[in-house]
Amino acid sequence: MKVRKLKTRIAAFGLAVLMGISTLSSVNAFAVEQTGSEQQTEVQAVTSQKDTSVTADDITKAVSDETFAVETCMEGIHYDAEKEDVTLVSIKDENGGEYHSDKAGTYIATYMVVPKDKSDSYTITRK
Repeated sequence: MKVRKLKTRIAAFGLAVLMGISTLSSVNAFAVEQTGSEQQTEVQAVTSQKDTSVTADDITKAVSDETFAVETCMEGIHYDAEKEDVTLVSIKDENGGEYHSDKAGTYIATYMVVPKDKSDSYTITRK
């Protein structure tokens, strides 16, 4: 009877040690937010490596233009709808601030281009 209790206690001790060691061996990962210039450099580097068929021309609009909607406007973006999907990802002012439709200024719009042939997607920008 003593041998059986001893084996149980040894097994319990071994499992407790394994559980303690397993938590020590886990690795913590931390993400660092990139600044706007680092992100822009990374996007430009990735875009320059690819053969991009989609281009975006800079456009100028008046604040009083009520028909213009930046969220849906594809004016100046040249792409083949049968080959790619283009969607707006973000729009910020030149300093990285928020977009205000009632405030004149220069804004940078970033679009995600997803080729339908399952190749890697990429981003394009325009002002």
